[in-house]
Amino acid sequence: MSGIQNSHIELVLGLCLEMLSDLSVTLTSVRETIPGLHPLKDRNIPVSLSRDGATLKRRVACEGIQYLTITMPKLGKWLDKMLNDGQVYEQPEGFAPFAVAGYPIFLQSYWELLWYYQTTPQQPGTDFEARLALATKQVRTFLYCFYKLEVPYSREKECIAISQFVQNDDECGIPWSAHAQAVVEDARNILEECLEGFDPKDIYPKHGPGAVATGEKAEQKWSFSNLYERLHREYPYYIYMYGVRENGNAIHLAAEVQQYRQMRRGLDPTSKVVLVPKDSRGPRTICSEPLEIQYIQQGVASALTAFICRSPYTKGQVNFNDQGINANIALTSSRTREFATLDLKDASDLVSLELFKSVWPEFLQPAFLAARSSHAMLPTGEIRLLKKYAPMGSALCFPVESMIFWAVCVSAVMRSAAVPFNVARTRVYVFGDDICVPTKDAYAVIHALQCVGLTVNTEKCCMKSSFRESCGVDAWNGFDVTPQRIKKLPGLRPSNGLGLVAWAAYAARFYRAGMHETSRYIRDQVRSVLGDVPITDRPEAFISFVIPELAEGHKAYKLKWDHKLQSFRGYLWCVSNKTRPIVIDPWKRLNRDLLDPLKDCSPDEVVVPNATKIKKRWVIAYPKGSENPLASVS
Repeated sequence: MSGIQNSHIELVLGLCLEMLSDLSVTLTSVRETIPGLHPLKDRNIPVSLSRDGATLKRRVACEGIQYLTITMPKLGKWLDKMLNDGQVYEQPEGFAPFAVAGYPIFLQSYWELLWYYQTTPQQPGTDFEARLALATKQVRTFLYCFYKLEVPYSREKECIAISQFVQNDDECGIPWSAHAQAVVEDARNILEECLEGFDPKDIYPKHGPGAVATGEKAEQKWSFSNLYERLHREYPYYIYMYGVRENGNAIHLAAEVQQYRQMRRGLDPTSKVVLVPKDSRGPRTICSEPLEIQYIQQGVASALTAFICRSPYTKGQVNFNDQGINANIALTSSRTREFATLDLKDASDLVSLELFKSVWPEFLQPAFLAARSSHAMLPTGEIRLLKKYAPMGSALCFPVESMIFWAVCVSAVMRSAAVPFNVARTRVYVFGDDICVPTKDAYAVIHALQCVGLTVNTEKCCMKSSFRESCGVDAWNGFDVTPQRIKKLPGLRPSNGLGLVAWAAYAARFYRAGMHETSRYIRDQVRSVLGDVPITDRPEAFISFVIPELAEGHKAYKLKWDHKLQSFRGYLWCVSNKTRPIVIDPWKRLNRDLLDPLKDCSPDEVVVPNATKIKKRWVIAYPKGSENPLASVS
């Protein structure tokens, strides 16, 4: 794969070998819990994993980084499917077979222990089960570690992503049937009741952090130049775009009336399809929205999410900020099997405009239709009329799709379990396209979602065995087996420091996963570039490895006591944003300061996008054991 330096390939290969070393220790501890003279007691796990390491080096030498980013994750998905369904499937292509129960010979020492667990009755909560869960977490980390690595994409993969976006838009819609009609009617009634009282005009508009289709950047976003008639009818520019008023008078508009009159009119709001990193398989498509459309979208989305989070119907059921609710359900249900976790494929791209108009309350539709882009421009320059309501990238995408998914699922539970709305609503949890529903109602929910034109990723739906996956948590038998993943390669020099900042965080995460040698290897790599990077017991204002068990005192990283500040200070590596002086006229600056004041820099500056860097500077530090800085002074 082009764009990956040989030094980086050697680095990640060394990381994989350290993971095998940690896995050897864990698997040995698992085997020690097997009672009696079982044949597995005679296996030499370090020798077996050493052979796996030799295989790894040989295949990386032949196949390159693709073996780590594409081939090994296939084995990880095979393992997940087996854990989810509770049975062994035909092993994935590219791995030689092993005689025991149809497992691959690669990682044989782990498959033998898993086979022993599956064929020997176990008491829940035993030491063997807990250690095997830790081994499973580490094996999944080994297999998935570089699955989401940010690597250059080929032109072919970019074309595939764009073609998939077009295909999804062509196909999205409701395949009408009697059951689909019933689900749509239920969902519409549910949303009308839950969203009653929401005022989409009572908003504070603001700009998002990303790029916009019309190209404005930073403070340029406060200069509006396109007047979209449909948006203007619902959200008059003289109220929402020129918001500075005095005693009810639009003094802001009065000062800039000439610019208002010169705005371009008669345009269709057109988003811009762009490609962003997803994982090693290729990019994902999102849409950058036009400036004025996005400005209103952000305000409507913020108001809607706040309303949903405090509504007695949806509070705690439809979540936007707290993934922990779904994650905890996945963890507990992997033991109790009470809830199933469902996953939707291309969820944002398949919420059709037809579905939106069929279920969204009519009194809200004019405002929500005005705040969407009706067209999208592909990278080829082709402009398409969108059949979907809002693609990923629209601020309205996440809250609208979450409510529609929740309403459809509640409708299905009401019919499947024969319970009223007030009971069914408490049994459905939604965070975007991560959905938790009662296991006994899962098939009914899947059918309802499919009836309204959504695609359920059945391979990632967990409901048959003791594996659950939701909101970034993978759970098996009540244990967290979420793999650690590396997305960024480290910089090879301090000036290319964001990768090193990410690797400092990886070191802490691998340590918490019980992979201590891997963590040490990562720390050594970071220190080989930056020099002395301290280990601390909490996040600090400087770059550090946050590992409380190994945290160092102030003498370890040469802090000095500052009598004026009454604190320790050190000359340490810090992340800093590059800024520049602001260039904005007074009225636009006042509008910005009232609606969206800056939080990460001076009001007289703006942060330069994609210009974050690291550098050494004097910074206050609180070493281990100094909650009160004075406590560290002897």
